[in-house]
Amino acid sequence: MHKPMINLGGVVMVACAAALALLWGLNGEPTAQAAPRAGIQVCPSGCAFSSIQNAVDAATPGEVIQIAQGVYNGVHAQAGITQVVYISKSITLRGGYNDDFSAQNPLSYPTTVDAQGQGRVLVIVGSGISPTIEGLRITGGAAPDPLDKGAGVYVEDAGGIISGNLIYSNTADYYGGGLYLSWSAARLINNDILSNTASVGSGGGVELNGGTPIVEGNTIQNNKTEYDGGGVYISGNDVTLRGNTITDNEAGFGGGVYVINSSLTLERNVIGGNTASSGGGLYFWDSESRLVNNVIIDNEGTWRGAGVCVAQGAAPRLIHTTIARNSGGSTGDGSGVTVVDDTSNPGTGDVSSILMTNTILMGHTIGITVASGCTATLEATLWHANVTDRAGAGLIDHTNDHSGDPAFTADGYHLKSDSAALDRGVNAGVTTDIDGDKRPIEGAYDIGADERSRFRLIYLPLVMRQD
Repeated sequence: MHKPMINLGGVVMVACAAALALLWGLNGEPTAQAAPRAGIQVCPSGCAFSSIQNAVDAATPGEVIQIAQGVYNGVHAQAGITQVVYISKSITLRGGYNDDFSAQNPLSYPTTVDAQGQGRVLVIVGSGISPTIEGLRITGGAAPDPLDKGAGVYVEDAGGIISGNLIYSNTADYYGGGLYLSWSAARLINNDILSNTASVGSGGGVELNGGTPIVEGNTIQNNKTEYDGGGVYISGNDVTLRGNTITDNEAGFGGGVYVINSSLTLERNVIGGNTASSGGGLYFWDSESRLVNNVIIDNEGTWRGAGVCVAQGAAPRLIHTTIARNSGGSTGDGSGVTVVDDTSNPGTGDVSSILMTNTILMGHTIGITVASGCTATLEATLWHANVTDRAGAGLIDHTNDHSGDPAFTADGYHLKSDSAALDRGVNAGVTTDIDGDKRPIEGAYDIGADERSRFRLIYLPLVMRQD
């Protein structure tokens, strides 16, 4: 896209004059100017640096470190932490270069940083710094007790961007097997976070503890923890999760995502195939969260809340949500949504509630279960193929109910043109769907995360005839 031309008139002349004054000095004599430094280059051999850490130490804030394909390891201790790379300044680490740095493609020229189980892979520490980490394969990290957080990537206080990385096969004893962010405003964008483990703690894939991070466009898959948050664990944050695919993770509570004492915005995510005792897909504990255009499908909760579990005073609001085919296995209650108070001591905890608008609830033993003292408010719900739609001694206020087959496409959540969800929803102030498509399309809102036209537009060629 071309930027518009702007005529600055005399402003340009003033700027040029100022630049010339700096170049020549106030007395008319030329002054020395440092030539712009080229990006610092790292490669296994033949470059100025073969160690990423040595390059980081030599870099000044704002510089780019280009890292050629190859495997980089060798842990060292710094500031009481053992890792391959320690960063405390605003620099860029960019992997995926070929041997002569003439091309950059992380898939074609993999740059692997491997701690070989001897410590963390990457540590970023420092208030006010904003480094960028991109195009790396981050693996083999270990964070044993007592330094038990963030085996792959550990971030404390810092901001910055972590994007386009493959973060896999890292293990923390307790917290954040793949990544651990503490009071961070970092952005995690378009990473693959795969097969990481927090052995007996929380956040198998990612743990977010305080701060205002944004997690967007990531694939978070096959991560595990014994306790909370197989894919993502969120505590004490104002967090945004947008456009992520969170699948096939395992935990005790919150197989996909576990949220506690947080304000969460969850937009356009697919949370599927995760497993937990409670909250196979999502588990909320004492949190107020807003969820828009999300898909929660094919998860398993072997105790309660196969899809979503709301507990201990949590009060999430779900708008345009598709909740389908979540299972209780052989021991769970099989509810798509379960709302309870204190799961460890029922009847004594804070009152939980849920507000759901434009929801598809299908394919469960029970669509929604609400425990005594708790409440659920549902407007514009499509019920289909549940053995029982509603259960429990709590209050379920449901209006504008519909029934019928949502008629999903092969991916299990997009709607076909004959779906019973079409044009059945209400205006909840949402103007796009899970794909970013316009909502509504034909005057009425569809129920669920997807908005589908009843008609396919056919574009015919325009034939121009000259007489």
